[in-house]
Amino acid sequence: MLGAEQTLTVWNRYRAADAKVDVFYRYVIPVKCRYEQKIERTVAANAASTIAIASSQAANIPWTSAYKLPSEWLALEPGEREEYFTLQEKDLIALGTPDVEITTVAPYRESDVRQLLKPGVFSITAIQDNTQRSLGKHWRVEGV
Repeated sequence: MLGAEQTLTVWNRYRAADAKVDVFYRYVIPVKCRYEQKIERTVAANAASTIAIASSQAANIPWTSAYKLPSEWLALEPGEREEYFTLQEKDLIALGTPDVEITTVAPYRESDVRQLLKPGVFSITAIQDNTQRSLGKHWRVEGV
């Protein structure tokens, strides 16, 4: 994939039916990916000409056999989940290979880890599956 030079880490969110908190599974994606940050400016059409600025991130992840559909990944046993990754809304993606686990205890809560890894971390808000193509199979994820 053109421009795929970055290593990405995903934290997949899992909550058992009887649990009250999420458990995160960290997985370093085994293929080089393309990562980008975008800044979008919007000018409001009013007398004050208000400008809104927002940033977002996106990643293209080439096809790999380490990926499981969310339903397949959720059905795996806990020890098996660590061997694969999936892409779901609210999962986290970070640039590089940060060696940090997300827990319910400070300083490793989700919010703490996001703050630690800023600006190279985002929560997935959109997923596009482009793996049915004959060439350039990949997933595109975007988020904030």
